[in-house]
Amino acid sequence: MADNLFVTPAPPSILHSALADICKQQRGEKTLSGLITIAAELTLLISLSHIIHFFLRRLGQPSVVSQMLAGVVVGKSVLGHLPFTIPYIQFTSDHGVDEHLTSLATISRILFMFLVGLELDVPYVLRNARRAAVISSCGAVACSVLGLASTPLVYPLVANDSAALGRYLFAVALSLVLSSTASPIVIRLAAELKLAATESGRLLVAAALVNDAACLLVVALLGVFEPAGENVTAKEKVWTAARLGALIGGSAAAVRPGVRWLNKRNAHRGEISGTELAGVLACVVAVSTVAELMGYNSSMASFLMGLVFPRTGATARTVVAKLSYSVRNLVLPVYFGYAGVQTDVTTLRRWEVAAAVTGLVVVGTAGKVGGSVAGARLIGMTTKAGIVFGLLLNVKGHVDLILMSLATKYGIWGERTYMALLLTVLLNNIMAGPAAAYLIRRERRAQRYRSMGLEWLQPESELRVLACVHTPADATAMLNLLEISSAATGGSHHAYRGYPLAAYLLHLVHLTRHHATDMLYRQDVDYDGHQLDPVHDAARQIGFAADAFADQTGIPVHQITAVSPFDTMHRDVCNAAQDVWSSLVILPFHRRLRLDGRMGVGKDGVQLLNRCVLRDAPCSVAVLVDRGMSSHLSSTSTAGSNPSFSVAGSSMCSAQEMHHVAVVFFGGPDDREAVAFSGRLAMHPNVSVTVFRFVAVRVGAEAGSGDGSVSSTATLRVGDEVPVEVKGLEEEAAADEEFMADFYTSFVAAGTVTYAERLVGDARETVEALAAMDGKYSLYVVGKGRRIGAVATLTKGMAEWVECPEIGSIGDLLASSDFITVGSVLVVQQHRVAEERGGPTEESTSLREEELVDGGRSWR
Repeated sequence: MADNLFVTPAPPSILHSALADICKQQRGEKTLSGLITIAAELTLLISLSHIIHFFLRRLGQPSVVSQMLAGVVVGKSVLGHLPFTIPYIQFTSDHGVDEHLTSLATISRILFMFLVGLELDVPYVLRNARRAAVISSCGAVACSVLGLASTPLVYPLVANDSAALGRYLFAVALSLVLSSTASPIVIRLAAELKLAATESGRLLVAAALVNDAACLLVVALLGVFEPAGENVTAKEKVWTAARLGALIGGSAAAVRPGVRWLNKRNAHRGEISGTELAGVLACVVAVSTVAELMGYNSSMASFLMGLVFPRTGATARTVVAKLSYSVRNLVLPVYFGYAGVQTDVTTLRRWEVAAAVTGLVVVGTAGKVGGSVAGARLIGMTTKAGIVFGLLLNVKGHVDLILMSLATKYGIWGERTYMALLLTVLLNNIMAGPAAAYLIRRERRAQRYRSMGLEWLQPESELRVLACVHTPADATAMLNLLEISSAATGGSHHAYRGYPLAAYLLHLVHLTRHHATDMLYRQDVDYDGHQLDPVHDAARQIGFAADAFADQTGIPVHQITAVSPFDTMHRDVCNAAQDVWSSLVILPFHRRLRLDGRMGVGKDGVQLLNRCVLRDAPCSVAVLVDRGMSSHLSSTSTAGSNPSFSVAGSSMCSAQEMHHVAVVFFGGPDDREAVAFSGRLAMHPNVSVTVFRFVAVRVGAEAGSGDGSVSSTATLRVGDEVPVEVKGLEEEAAADEEFMADFYTSFVAAGTVTYAERLVGDARETVEALAAMDGKYSLYVVGKGRRIGAVATLTKGMAEWVECPEIGSIGDLLASSDFITVGSVLVVQQHRVAEERGGPTEESTSLREEELVDGGRSWR
């Protein structure tokens, strides 16, 4: 039974059994009955996994747990013990379910690992390889030590089941099994628990990949150093390993030119054809299958092919879009359910097996958690993060099955030990999801009341931006802004060179009843130059722009599409921001620049979306008023030719033309957020940033007491409109001073940012000072509002003339064509904690009547 699990350095029994089945069928066996059996088994496994997950997901459990439990039901534990037979479905190993599911699980693993390599954040893994290795090695060492120490307790329970090789080899094999980690399961758990986009989640995936690669290397070495038999010599083994290396290396080298050819062939389209997609996947499966035939595991082969696969172009977009759904809903239930199929939980009725399983689960969990906590503390992480890492790194998978099969084959242990270890693997995997989910939910509840603003983000840490677009023009403007927000292109500011930027481009498609079916299900393929429908043509142009941006700047752009009506579109934006753990959401302004240089009327639906996102977003939000940002990125395309894009990195921010940015600071959290973002812009070598701080020359009577001092609690009437209760004015003023002092030390004193103060006494002088900036800057960055104390008097009365309150009085003034004629405007709102905003509610489906004022916000 053990030899039918996965291919080992021994002759590959999986493919041999599959070929034997074909030969039997060719000799006259019932082919139709066999196909119906396979289809029935797969349908039952996949259906059960979705049904179980329908109930378990309400408890916060990942789908991996449901898929493994479905495997337990389908396999030997439940249906395999039925006293009757279901037509066309044979659940016992004697009738071939193992052969069918083993082959399908192998193909599923190949496709899944290829997709993992394609979506892996390679720059992050390279930057954090040392940290990942520390966590992985600490957990592996701790498990090995505990495994060796627990052998005297576990070995007597299965001693009569083991061969005469003794407890020493038993202890070594047991330590290897306990030390391993199944990276595919970890990756899926991280995605299900919404950790894949977080700093800790990506570090977790990197640690799992390091552990998995090391274990696969051990398995390969065991195969090479296995004593040569009568049919295989040591020289033949070395020659086979060399051929395998040449095959994988040659295939990896051929991936890039092949994908470039496909992209060039489909330059007039947004995706490749179904036949070409099938050809790409067939090549991946073929190379991985050859690796299996050579006697080695195919996981690393398929993973490496996905790793070197180009991330831009029609080919990558199509592969990710088409393969993701199939892998998530069809492939993974088979792959993860296979572990449950192999397990027979009825063996737990034997007390010695139950005792051995309990001991192994405790030892493995203690080793992984203890080692991960120690590793986390070594690299400066918290103990709670180390516990979560240990629980998730304790999951087992294909490497463990290979090691257990090898140990059974060579007589290190027998069937009883093998089944006990299978049960241990299953219990570890089922325990990891619920335990980690519980801890993560507690952490997220604590973070709900913590601010996530850029003000507290370290300059050298990663900036995660979700840029929303409606049209190709929005995409060009957003990509230009993203380019100058990253110093990844290098430059003179060597201290910040290469700081990471994670860019996500969310294409928002307005869903209407008239063309809902066309947008969701129809894909026009234009070979003859015929006009595509507007939705797909816009998506195609946005994809071309993102690909060109990534190719020219080296900054990968992750593209997401959301289709919904304007009333609920803000939910898609907020959910996407939460899924990718965005630090900043950038929205396009609802008004667009006309050919005569003035702002158009705009769409009410887009304005509604912006207001709802500003209210409910889980992070900071910025609204971009495009007045020239998109003009720097031009596109020309003809039927049957390659579109050509000139991205901001090569035109707008060239060495001959500096991009001048003006930052307006009055005070308050939104203005601090705007200045913090300007520090990111200043890191770019071709961006010049000037911060203008507006200082009140006198303190108004409304802002404090009669002697001019600022009180800690006061009632202001900002703009003579809505009374706003303001508390802690002294604390807010102290926060402004402390922030500006730190910013001055970090950027101004270092010569990166220019700083100037403007002394003004009222709103009229403020308007005059802002008007003097016209024509000097290509981008203005300003906070939305929430200004209190003395600085609130500098904008008093301006709210009466605001046309677009969602961008505040200063932003509305700068965005007016009658005031500033040149330069785009970026209005920033700092993330508001849940206590302040009240959290998203069901009333978000329609915009509640609201008044947005400089000194705060008031709901009516």
